[in-house]
Amino acid sequence: MTKVKICDGWHSGIGSGWDRFKQLMKMKHNLLQQKWMVRGQKMMQAILLFVTVSFISAQDPPELFQFNQSTLQAAYFFVEVTIDENQIDSDDWVGAFNGDVCVGARQWDTSLCGSDVCEVIVMGNDGLDLDTEGYCNTGDIPNFKIYDASENIYFDATPSEDAIWTNSGFNLIDNLVANSEDSGEEITDGCDLPDSETTSYLHLTADGAVLYKSLYDISGFQFTVDGDITLTDASGGDSQSMPLVNFNATTNVVLGAFLFGGSIPAGCGTLVNLTWEGGSPTGSIRSR
Repeated sequence: MTKVKICDGWHSGIGSGWDRFKQLMKMKHNLLQQKWMVRGQKMMQAILLFVTVSFISAQDPPELFQFNQSTLQAAYFFVEVTIDENQIDSDDWVGAFNGDVCVGARQWDTSLCGSDVCEVIVMGNDGLDLDTEGYCNTGDIPNFKIYDASENIYFDATPSEDAIWTNSGFNLIDNLVANSEDSGEEITDGCDLPDSETTSYLHLTADGAVLYKSLYDISGFQFTVDGDITLTDASGGDSQSMPLVNFNATTNVVLGAFLFGGSIPAGCGTLVNLTWEGGSPTGSIRSR
């Protein structure tokens, strides 16, 4: 019978060699099991570390930015968020409001956002319970505030455009800006609107003045006033030099134009004064 040498001695027969082979395969199987157990332990450690870091990194919202979750949501992305033309810090927050009700907020740490563009998830009124009463319904336009964590101050913030809330909506907005003077007081002068090298602004005051700050000469305009109202007049302001200023009481669209040349010079001021019947406008207007 052939003798084969396996490791430490001579063993006879095919049987003993086969037994040894099975032992080696069993050892290999056990080693593979141990290897995968170690890998599994390392993966669990990494997951636990990630959860721990995420938990430690998460901070409670500021006092005015407390809100409840809703099954109805819309995303508002802002490419830039600034106070006095300076990017806000990673400890600062952006909050969304429907009137005076906070409907969403997030800490503005752009390092955690895709392409450094963060979003506020704005909650809607899902009607399931009182937790979302006063939250956004289709057609509402949220307003925004910035919380400066280093100064513990809230600032009213102006988006470069107003976007209507709809469930599952996706809104990409160029910028959200605040001035250090905008700590809750009503803007009454167009020259107090945010400064920007790229964006012009319109703003509707509570008494019906449409304020503007424009980078360009204005040869015409068109905008819509949102809210449960009926416009009754649009006149005065710098648009009084325009031969055509009109409004539609059904759609609340206001337009003005120089028909044969002319323009309102770039700058700031009051574009037109509005009056209305019914409730109150949402405080925002949508330019065309």
